[in-house]
Amino acid sequence: MKLPQSECLPELDEFKPVQVTKPIGLDVSFLSREQAELCKTIPQANIRAKTVSYVAEGWEEADKFIKTTLSLANEFHVQKLVNMLSKLEGAGRVTFAWAENRINEWLS
Repeated sequence: MKLPQSECLPELDEFKPVQVTKPIGLDVSFLSREQAELCKTIPQANIRAKTVSYVAEGWEEADKFIKTTLSLANEFHVQKLVNMLSKLEGAGRVTFAWAENRINEWLS
């Protein structure tokens, strides 16, 4: 049985889509200043304490900015893990083997 639209979504007529104007201003806030500082490699990014601001000309550029900041934040945590693991016995051999595998992947 199919319900009438008014019963499925009674407030549909009141729905108004969000109108986003361009350029699109974005702010990404991190837990630490160090994470935000990693974003200084992003052209035109403005860093204030733990927040990185950016003005994108469109949706695609805004999406790339968000994905880049998230990737850099993840790299911050990966580096912390690597630093912790480097203190374990045999870490040098593992690190060398990992780096050698990465280089071989890039060159293949």
